[in-house]
Amino acid sequence: MVGNMAKELKKKTKTVGKSTPRAVSKAAGVAKKATGVEVAVPKAKRGSKRGVELKKAAKEKGGKVAEKVKQGKAKGTFAKGIFEKGKRRWLIGLIALILVITGGITAAVCLWNHEVPTETIEEVEPEPEPEPEPVGPAEGDEPLVPEAEIEDWSAYTVAPNKPRYLTIPAIGLYNIPIIEVGVTNAGAMGAPTSSRIVGWYYRSAYPGRVGKWATVIDGHGGALGDGIFKELPSLVAGNEITIEMGDGRKFTYVVSEMVFKNKGQEADAYMKVADRPVDAETPTLTLITCTGAWIRAEQTYTQRLFVRAVLKE
Repeated sequence: MVGNMAKELKKKTKTVGKSTPRAVSKAAGVAKKATGVEVAVPKAKRGSKRGVELKKAAKEKGGKVAEKVKQGKAKGTFAKGIFEKGKRRWLIGLIALILVITGGITAAVCLWNHEVPTETIEEVEPEPEPEPEPVGPAEGDEPLVPEAEIEDWSAYTVAPNKPRYLTIPAIGLYNIPIIEVGVTNAGAMGAPTSSRIVGWYYRSAYPGRVGKWATVIDGHGGALGDGIFKELPSLVAGNEITIEMGDGRKFTYVVSEMVFKNKGQEADAYMKVADRPVDAETPTLTLITCTGAWIRAEQTYTQRLFVRAVLKE
């Protein structure tokens, strides 16, 4: 019987490789209990072939996953490096662009400042000198103002605020030069040396001005010779007299009265009227010349003519 059981056990052990580890251990225990003999049992495999294959596949898959993870980390590091490098390049490019734009603007401003077309530059004309208040007749002796020596009176110029030319159409006088005069050592108002120009008493009012004084102009006259005011006595009330200033302004006066005075005390006394305006609100012009009969011994005329005119509105 024991032999039969041993044979049976042997037979079963042949298939142990195909049994599970638990089944093999159970069979060995039964044999030992029945016969009291230790049965050598082959060491069972710790898993089926399928389990081994799955374990192997899992191991291989785990390795691949680990490799992919490793590769992913490497790629992430690489990508991060590329991103950081690209970021630096972008910042450098932006800074370079800003510098180029700034430099271009600076260059344009410099070019504009140094190459502005000349036609865009506006010349600022100097303001004319303010007209000083006239001071009126001189107190005591006052030398004559030196007469200008000018050959071409058509090119004659004066300060912008001073009288330059005198025009009286009624007696055929046009653009007669006006110079400045003072008074003689004898106290009389001076007159130009030339008989073809007239003199503006520089202590009288500037043409067109309203104030305490009149504008006073004199010139040579008389029935004889070629005095510029020779025909002045023929003027009548309403005739016009124009004065052009150094800056081109023109003031036109209208004759209001013709006053004849004998030379000497009578004419001198009237000068206190002649050098003042007709009223405080009316700019006034007074023209003075010699007229009447010629006094050979004194080389002068018997009368003085005062032509009074007011500024035309």
